[in-house]
Amino acid sequence: MNKAILILDCGATNVKACIVDTSGHVVSSYSLPNNTVADPYYHGGLHSCCWD
Repeated sequence: MNKAILILDCGATNVKACIVDTSGHVVSSYSLPNNTVADPYYHGGLHSCCWD
């Protein structure tokens, strides 16, 4: 069995997943765009913890 690391990045603009082997080579990766919500307290800002 090959060892690998799963990396998840849940950001304000994208959600990404990446599998990296023990030598640092990317085995697989995938991303999806993420919708953000306008910040009701800061005009022009985006709220990164309340996605639709």
